[in-house]
Amino acid sequence: GMASSGNHTECTQFFITHAPALHLDGNYTIFARVSNGMDIVHQIQIGDKIEEIVIQ
Repeated sequence: GMASSGNHTECTQFFITHAPALHLDGNYTIFARVSNGMDIVHQIQIGDKIEEIVIQ
């Protein structure tokens, strides 16, 4: 989903959930899913710079 700190504050940040997050239902819109490479997703640390991403 898109990161938000309040009404009308969405920006270019996004988040990836590692497990179902039912508390987010109705508040955020799912716009993609990780189809391959969840092992890499689990290695991402706060502050890591993602230099490339492929959206298909």
